[in-house]
Amino acid sequence: MLNPQEYKVLIRCITYNHSQYITDTLSGFVMQQTDFPFVIAILDDASTDGAQDKIRSFISEQFDTEDSNVAYEHETEHAHISYAQHKTNRNCFVLIHYLKYNHYQNGKKKLHYVSELRKSVKYETLCEGDDYWTDPLKLQIQADFMDANPDYSFCCHRFDIYEQNKDRWLKEYAYDRYLENRNLEITKELYSTVWVTQPLTLMARMSSLDKIESDLKEYRYRRDVHLFYHLLTVGKGISLNRKMGVYRWHDGGVASSKSGVARFQTAYNIYKELFQKTGDPVFRRSFVKNTIRLIRYKPFSSDLIHIAKEAWGYSSGWHEKKDILISFITPLFIVNWITAIYRQRYLADQTI
Repeated sequence: MLNPQEYKVLIRCITYNHSQYITDTLSGFVMQQTDFPFVIAILDDASTDGAQDKIRSFISEQFDTEDSNVAYEHETEHAHISYAQHKTNRNCFVLIHYLKYNHYQNGKKKLHYVSELRKSVKYETLCEGDDYWTDPLKLQIQADFMDANPDYSFCCHRFDIYEQNKDRWLKEYAYDRYLENRNLEITKELYSTVWVTQPLTLMARMSSLDKIESDLKEYRYRRDVHLFYHLLTVGKGISLNRKMGVYRWHDGGVASSKSGVARFQTAYNIYKELFQKTGDPVFRRSFVKNTIRLIRYKPFSSDLIHIAKEAWGYSSGWHEKKDILISFITPLFIVNWITAIYRQRYLADQTI
């Protein structure tokens, strides 16, 4: 196995039941043209849709699995592990954990499987098995920027959204924030206003990730917003004005598979915890907004008054207080109807 000290970038890919999409994801990894070695760490969480077979087939075709000087297979109680070097892209290595049981459903963490790699690399990138990269220079461009700007804890880039079920392309959420030929500086204030980016675009400095590791462990409802927020507490963030990836919407996604009430309950939990733990006012509006949504979805719940009092106490100005009061008397079907119309018009405007 190549000395881990020689890897500069770690690509961390967690995947589950992404058999329809995983080939696009893997192709985006191996096409990267770099002047440094990088390693792809794939963690398949015991997929049941044939995704592991798709991964094995891709690896067999693309990687030199017969080179005994580099490639190896290893069996443990929890996973079958495979390691190899790409046949033609000699800077590209892959380490795969085919997990034998679903860790997510069993409440088990997966990050420790790549802990040794994370200790030795300079940068870490993320991409789940249903998203993919489109620019072969993505890693090189981001690494060059991070090398030249040590005060930045992370670097992102622009992306397109592909709505799988409707076969249409949508603009990214911060589309209107970019000026011609200029990168977009990411601040906590900007990030609390618009969802600037997605994990598939991220390259983070490993030393910055180490600094925030203990902070992230404090959260019960940890999501992407926690990662980006805490990275901004230890350094700067930027999104490069260059499209280099695709974020895929589909019915099998984690967010899309949840009902309306489940989504708003999750959002309420996330922003309440963030606001209370950090005390940062950038999360106040998000907390109040998601509380109002939850009230509309839970008009007869036993904890309704408690939730409403929380929102009222944190609300600012007559506009938010008015929204809280109206949420009690707005029938759910009207809210759903208005929301559906707004979403349809919004997405129509975002179509590329």
